[in-house]
Amino acid sequence: MPSSSLRLVFFGSDAIALPLLDWLNSAAGRAHAEVVAIFTQPDRPVGRGQKSTANAIKLWAVARNLPVFQPEKITDEVRADLAALAPDVSLVMAYGHILRDAFIATPRLG
Repeated sequence: MPSSSLRLVFFGSDAIALPLLDWLNSAAGRAHAEVVAIFTQPDRPVGRGQKSTANAIKLWAVARNLPVFQPEKITDEVRADLAALAPDVSLVMAYGHILRDAFIATPRLG
């Protein structure tokens, strides 16, 4: 991967984002950015048995050995987790949490 590529953290919880993640993980996408972690909604009970189930974004990340964060709420601790990743940029698509200005400003380029 070129040293000029951006360190990207992705925020999303809906399968609609999978084509974008696939592109980011392709050779063309990796030429621009390296996905270094995924933030997604926590596993939720699904179906009649209310079995805890991971969303499609988490499954995608786990299959690629990417770190996955699943906070219930965006707190100062979650912001510290994000800062520790030293991202250049974050990308949000269908995440489901409201991200405050201070949190959005954590990556070097927003």
